[in-house]
Amino acid sequence: MRASGSSRIWIFISCCGLLGSVQGQQTGSPVASQSAAAKPRAYLRFDAPLYKAGDCAKLSLTMLDVSVDVRNSPPNVEVAVADRGRATGRISLPMQSAGGGRYETAECLRLVAGKGSAKGRSLRVAPGSVLGALARDAKGDIRAAALAVVPATRVTGKIRFSAARVASGASQTDTDRADELTDEQGRSIRFVRNHVIVLERDRGELMRFLARRHGEIVSSLGRHHLVKVDPSTADPAHLEPLAELLGGAPGRYRFSSTTALGMGALVVEELAGGLAISLDVLTHDLVQPQTAEEGGADQFMSPWFVPITSSVNFAEGMALASLFLVPSTPDITIAFIDHGFAGPDDFSPSKPAAVRDYGADPAAFMADIPQCNVGLTSTSCSWTTLKAEAAGPAPGGSPTWHGAHVASVALSTWNDSQGVGGVAFPVARPYLIRAGDDSFTMAGAIARALPDISGPSARIISLSRGQNCTQDLGLFSMDICDAVQEGLATGVACFLLQILFPPLSALGCPEIAVLITLGEALNTVSGPVKDAEARGLLVVAGASNDMSEDVNEERMIPCTLRNVICVGGINVALQRASAKGSSISIYAPSRFVNTMQAPDQPAGTAPSSSGTSYGTPMVSAALALALSINPLLTTDGARILLRDSACRSANPKRQDGSSCSPSTDTEVDKVGYIDLLELIRLARRSAGKNPLLACTGGWDGEEFGDKTDDFNSAISLPPLNPAIRGMSDYQSIKPDLSIHKIRTTPTPTSDEDWYKVTFGPTASGSLEGFVAKYSFRVDDSSLGILFLELWQSDPCGGPPVRVADADVMQTENSLSGGGEASVTARVRSDLSYFMRVIGGIQVSGLRIYGGNCYNKVHAEVMDIGQVPLLPPQAANCH
Repeated sequence: MRASGSSRIWIFISCCGLLGSVQGQQTGSPVASQSAAAKPRAYLRFDAPLYKAGDCAKLSLTMLDVSVDVRNSPPNVEVAVADRGRATGRISLPMQSAGGGRYETAECLRLVAGKGSAKGRSLRVAPGSVLGALARDAKGDIRAAALAVVPATRVTGKIRFSAARVASGASQTDTDRADELTDEQGRSIRFVRNHVIVLERDRGELMRFLARRHGEIVSSLGRHHLVKVDPSTADPAHLEPLAELLGGAPGRYRFSSTTALGMGALVVEELAGGLAISLDVLTHDLVQPQTAEEGGADQFMSPWFVPITSSVNFAEGMALASLFLVPSTPDITIAFIDHGFAGPDDFSPSKPAAVRDYGADPAAFMADIPQCNVGLTSTSCSWTTLKAEAAGPAPGGSPTWHGAHVASVALSTWNDSQGVGGVAFPVARPYLIRAGDDSFTMAGAIARALPDISGPSARIISLSRGQNCTQDLGLFSMDICDAVQEGLATGVACFLLQILFPPLSALGCPEIAVLITLGEALNTVSGPVKDAEARGLLVVAGASNDMSEDVNEERMIPCTLRNVICVGGINVALQRASAKGSSISIYAPSRFVNTMQAPDQPAGTAPSSSGTSYGTPMVSAALALALSINPLLTTDGARILLRDSACRSANPKRQDGSSCSPSTDTEVDKVGYIDLLELIRLARRSAGKNPLLACTGGWDGEEFGDKTDDFNSAISLPPLNPAIRGMSDYQSIKPDLSIHKIRTTPTPTSDEDWYKVTFGPTASGSLEGFVAKYSFRVDDSSLGILFLELWQSDPCGGPPVRVADADVMQTENSLSGGGEASVTARVRSDLSYFMRVIGGIQVSGLRIYGGNCYNKVHAEVMDIGQVPLLPPQAANCH
């Protein structure tokens, strides 16, 4: 059965469903005021989570504030036992100091069987008994609480577990393949064999856990530890009764092996004693099946990149961003946490050009790209090993080259005839982090992406993977299912402690969760995400591709974590093509996205891929462009720009006065879909600079219709009146035109625009000479320098030729002319003149500068002059 929210997850089966009667109680009593703290004041723990009759139980108390005055007398602990939903005995135990704010019971509490009354420091227990402890300081104030269990031997049968048989002789190592737990609806979680994640809240508690489980810490992230354990230390007979006690959802469940069944028993045994523990659940890539389409076609033939017609304005935004590219523009590093990064040697034969798909210099080696391999037990990085640590296929069961496809969407070099152009090339720099499939390793990879003493300083973390909380299986996967964890803390534990200690009935369950220290959620990923935010990094993650899902109901990690930019997917009709949810920040293309050719695909192909895996790097790349334009943007500032630039019905107006086309899908329209051109303009405005609102970024109607401008396609100005102050102007369909750098094949050459100017009849009806000025103005002279050349027609009908230097009186480029580029020359009324607009090409590594927007294409007669000579080729005419 599938619960829709945390309030339906935990049903205390063995206590007749009384959980709901104590939830939501109001605080306000003296007891409540003592305990209602935001953080625990002390840790109280039994020395074991499970007991049986004949055992001797001890407790320890660690005060978090050792300065608390406890000199009058040590704390006191009260222990009670409950059977069948009612308290059946209690006893007080003195504690003695062990130093450093730690206290231990002076003697053990003996647990005895039988129906008679217990004598001395003992309590009678039976299978199914629950032990509770409550610690008070010398003033009588409640400090902490704890629980332990005497496992039942009989169950109701509402929860049943079984294990699949493993073929005899089959090899099972710790990490070569995963184990699996499946419910009766076919939903499942896969997890790393023989490993658990534990949250350290008290060092002594952790050490005792390691001792009883033969545990070995193999990796740590702050207080989260990945621990290799021995599942044979657990008793599978405890699994069903403890799962019922802890409120597991009724149903039949199947583990993939008897070893996996032992892991399940180990987890619930420790949960019963209050340890924050979880299986290390595997994540999954957010990708749909791929097709091999677009065979090496230009990126701008892809439906998302077609100039003018695509609603997401990728072509326009990329072109405008290229105009803003100046030598001082910073690189923005994006850390891609994934697997399956294809290096040159993964191709057969080797393909050195593969580095271009990561935005690297064509002469670079794969190992020159900053990269790390984050494993369960170790991390290795290229700047120390000098090896391509992230390169290689993904592990079995995952899309083989997922990381390569994802990264190429953001990084790939333009104009390299490989069929894909990265949205943020060339400002985005790669940082490739190969991570395993499990949640702990994903968390470690996020931590690895944070700026360190060595390695790159990323500004953005891009995660095209995640994991839902399968709520019915949440008891075993609390690292993902934090809401299930919350339900345990404020449900079962709350109810039991209120039965055992009536004064706690005046407290609300959140306060009791603080006492028992279950209020500290076990979530390995959330810590590094918080650290990333604190260090100024943006974290971008994808929603699932299942349109029937809600990421918030499924509690998808990391998509639903605070400050994560969660990306939903749209198709070419701007309709939702992914999960929905209130955590989704923006929608982006997730169908038919061109990606790099992988080693298992024919040469010359550019696969068309689908899934939020590809919308996620598009948004990451868009944010990289915004940060390159305004490096001072904070994480909040960048998120606000992304929000304000999105196209939705509540925000259709664009900065240039036009309107976008909101999606008719109501879910998409709640937050809108990405509009790259608007984001670039808002980023430029946020930096206090001219956003070039009138500029289309290089995809004007005129230029789009003629991609290879020359004199044959020159746009004609109205005839110039051959008289002093005679003028002619070109009025563009758009307010501005531009020279841009999108197309630079085969070598970096300037885009160019041509205009043609002819004279009207002279007053005398015969040939006359004039001094004329031809000019245009740029919008922002701090950007690329534009030049104007003057050409004249060939009287013999050949191609035009440059006006002779002797006839050119003055020339200014857009910089030297204070924003106006011009040529003043002596001209003849019987020839046509051509204005050639070009950019000044500057090449620095992967960057090419020289573009700008311009307007006011103008020709004017300044004076009467001598008739200049015809060009030399005129002698060839008869």
